[in-house]
Amino acid sequence: MLNRLITACHECDLLVKRQSVAYGEKGCCPRCGNRLYEPKRDSVNKCMAMAISGLILIIPANLLPLMTMEVLGRSEQDTLISGVIALYKEDYWFVALLVLLAGSLVPLLKLLLMLFVTACLKMNRRPQTLPWLFRFYHEVDTWGMIEVYMLAILVSAVKLLDLANIVPGVGLYCFAGLLLTTVLLSINLDEERFWEMIETDANS
Repeated sequence: MLNRLITACHECDLLVKRQSVAYGEKGCCPRCGNRLYEPKRDSVNKCMAMAISGLILIIPANLLPLMTMEVLGRSEQDTLISGVIALYKEDYWFVALLVLLAGSLVPLLKLLLMLFVTACLKMNRRPQTLPWLFRFYHEVDTWGMIEVYMLAILVSAVKLLDLANIVPGVGLYCFAGLLLTTVLLSINLDEERFWEMIETDANS
């Protein structure tokens, strides 16, 4: 119970007694002014919606063409999975593994974890593994680099514009939507509220 009553400032390490904060307001450190906590309205429902949306988008984002490249009358379509396979065939297996993890497997695991956690909170079920899974979600989140992969796609497309005709594919739009849902998921996640709901039932 003590860990929910006292918060440590990440900037100056001051231990601050938690106060009730209304939606739209922020709890700040009295010493350095750093933001300590900020309640977010309807966080569980919004995070569940983003997780479901991301799971819907991640399949076409990985399997549908990201772009079509036309050179001298020939066209070639590339997907995320085909790019991984091409890297592996060229003996860049470590790079292929990183692309597969960062662009596909880690985001999928992250969305599944969030969906499970929010579903448990919505149904008022608290399995013993729930705190561990929520912690694991944060560990997985640090390995999700969809935005880096998206930037690499855009840079490659810009460099190839002078050599070929680049046509964006459906997979690229799905990938952009997946990136947007993960960003919105991070924005709407109220960690304090999640832990409060988990610990309240665990301590009851």
